[in-house]
Amino acid sequence: MTDYKQVFDSIKQTKEKAKISNLLNTLTDIEPDESYIEELKELTNKVREIKIYAIGLLTNYNNKELEDFFIKKSESENDNFIVCRCIRGLNLNGSEKSAQFLLDFYKKTRSIDIKSEIIHTLRIINARNTISEGVKDGIYKLIGNEYPFFQGYWTDLKKAEKTTKENWSQIAEKQLNQNKLNLIFVENEKYDIHIYIEKMKKDFIRFINVYCIPKYHETTFSKYFTPSEFYISENRLFDSFFAKTKTMRPDNYVIEIINLINSELLPKLFSRVNMLGDLGNMKFEDFTRRENEIYDTLYGTSWDFVVSRQLTEKIDIFRDNPDKNKYIDLVIDKWVKQGKEYFSILDYLENQKNSR
Repeated sequence: MTDYKQVFDSIKQTKEKAKISNLLNTLTDIEPDESYIEELKELTNKVREIKIYAIGLLTNYNNKELEDFFIKKSESENDNFIVCRCIRGLNLNGSEKSAQFLLDFYKKTRSIDIKSEIIHTLRIINARNTISEGVKDGIYKLIGNEYPFFQGYWTDLKKAEKTTKENWSQIAEKQLNQNKLNLIFVENEKYDIHIYIEKMKKDFIRFINVYCIPKYHETTFSKYFTPSEFYISENRLFDSFFAKTKTMRPDNYVIEIINLINSELLPKLFSRVNMLGDLGNMKFEDFTRRENEIYDTLYGTSWDFVVSRQLTEKIDIFRDNPDKNKYIDLVIDKWVKQGKEYFSILDYLENQKNSR
């Protein structure tokens, strides 16, 4: 198995940039070795191909001494792709200082890629650190909500019209006649529901989405890994239900869209929400008898590639389950069977065994 020493011994024996890049790439899925931080920093001053891989490896480290390095690199680099990599390095290494830096950087940059990376990194920094109210307010204002684990920035949540579960269809009809759909309502004390149409262009619908957003969620993470999202969604491609044309305006299908949401998307969503809640409290013995049924309801497939990722993101639903470790071992086994046992994910799952 390749390790840092072998790779850096080989790097010292060559000047070929392609070979150095390939050697660095072999370390991507290996737990970082703290003793090579300075050597990796030096490689970030080399040509672009080497710089990209060196910075990429440094983003895997959890070492607070790297915070200033990534901030300075983000400011000094002109290549947007490299800047995004540097910002990603603040996921594990950023503190409130990084959060404020990113809020300011967001205002300066015109790059959509950089803005996207900033939003993602701010969410992780916020989840992993104690942040002052002033900086938190800046984050929530930018993202558009205070929901834990939900990037409403991507679905225009800050523009959603607030309504009630009794009146949502009337508001939806009004919005659809204006060629849009973006509303939110309280379902119960635990969840809110966001209904939203994603457009590719002004008059061309891509997805009809419904989201169940938990209002309270205790964030968990490990040294190397932070779950990305905690929400449940159902969606349909517009052209999989209606005739595919170059112009697919919502106002041409008002009743059909409301009926689709009411009779199919919301019932499926609530079925998944209820199943996930039941699963969190289920005895492992009962789970093994219903395993395929549960996967089918939650994910529409029992493919390990999908199941391992989805259950990893939501593994803390088993927090108070006496059989928690059995579930965790099941998920780890699914990763291993794929040959994809990433160090960061295994670190997270193993840490969950000891957390409450």
